[in-house]
Amino acid sequence: GLTLSLSAPAAAQTLTVQNGGTVEVSNGGTWDLHGTTVDLGDAGSTASIRETDGGRFAGGTLTAIRTLDAPTSATPAGLGITISAASNLGDVTITRGHTVQTAPNGNESIQRYYDLSPSQNNSGLDAELTLAYTNAELNGHPESGLEVFKSTDGGTSWSEEGADSRNTTSNTV
Repeated sequence: GLTLSLSAPAAAQTLTVQNGGTVEVSNGGTWDLHGTTVDLGDAGSTASIRETDGGRFAGGTLTAIRTLDAPTSATPAGLGITISAASNLGDVTITRGHTVQTAPNGNESIQRYYDLSPSQNNSGLDAELTLAYTNAELNGHPESGLEVFKSTDGGTSWSEEGADSRNTTSNTV
């Protein structure tokens, strides 16, 4: 597949996608962001990404702020996360990164992580999440053993959240 590379000068570390725009990576292509950030806009924006036929982003972060009021299967900005919650979450900052996260015990994650920051109802939040990944991000982990882990302190400590289901065909936990 085709590999795209975004090399931004030091002064420009963010690529901003205009409202209504969609950035698509498809046909097995990889868009290596080289540590830069793709900004998909603030609340009210409809900018998104689309990864199809094995296409993916790697090597940086994708971020978006979306208003999620009692969301039902919301897929904010196409970032590969599906969120459902009975409560209003307000403006939620969603960041998707592509670096391995390492727990204090040395265990490593796949090459994808999500950071969610709701502006309201974050304490005791009860939400259902479905997280997507690509086979290229597995970092040697078997899909059948993938689980969700949570950190509320920037990765200093982690708690095992498990997995209600895994779909190795659609690559979701």
